[in-house]
Amino acid sequence: MEHIVQIGVCVDDESIEKAVVQSATRAITKEMKDHIFNPYGSSMTYVAEEIVKDAIVQWKPEIIEKAAELVADSIKRSKAYREKMKEITG
Repeated sequence: MEHIVQIGVCVDDESIEKAVVQSATRAITKEMKDHIFNPYGSSMTYVAEEIVKDAIVQWKPEIIEKAAELVADSIKRSKAYREKMKEITG
């Protein structure tokens, strides 16, 4: 006996993009702070923070693309995804 399985997924692209941008911004800012300023023992100044923010704005499309790839890879490696794919493909 054959079964037809239909799966519907509702994805709010705007909220995902916003979350990815916020997460990437925090991660990149922290990494840039650590690599640029912490070795010299000084804290970030206002000017340095502005430089980091400008860099993030400049590279926003690349950041979003890379973050989306990481999220997709993470989902593909999840147990829930593998189980659902196993159910679908039989």
